[in-house]
Amino acid sequence: MGTLIYVALLYFRIRRERADFTTHSPRHKEAFYVELFTGYFQVCGFSFHRLTGAVSVGMISNMKAALLLDERHVVVANAFVELVAWRLGAGLPGREHDFKYRLALVVDGKCVLRYDNESGKGDHRHIGKKELPYVFTTPQGLLDDFWSEVDRWRF
Repeated sequence: MGTLIYVALLYFRIRRERADFTTHSPRHKEAFYVELFTGYFQVCGFSFHRLTGAVSVGMISNMKAALLLDERHVVVANAFVELVAWRLGAGLPGREHDFKYRLALVVDGKCVLRYDNESGKGDHRHIGKKELPYVFTTPQGLLDDFWSEVDRWRF
């Protein structure tokens, strides 16, 4: 019964709003319809999560990734470290482990050291503009290697 009432309210609200659409931007119209249909899906029992960005931006993935680490640490006044790591639901082709990571040292707004593993490139590190291979052993080994290089960095 709740669904039928919501559909009736949806119909009348759309008719009322359409008269006002001549003075609204296309972005307003899109946001209006997203709001209406989000409510409709919720009344029907579907889980519908809203995005924090623009209405037309989204990500569809069939992999379940668990965020393991998402931290930012200030090293000195002009430098910080950002650590982000996920455990993927399954390993990716060409990778011997199921981790996705990005560890970066940023000094004066520029990334001077980064360990990451992009699809197609595998595990590697960037030191300045150089890209060098990296041999991943364990998540703790990755953190130890990264922090050792950060400690050697001269600020």
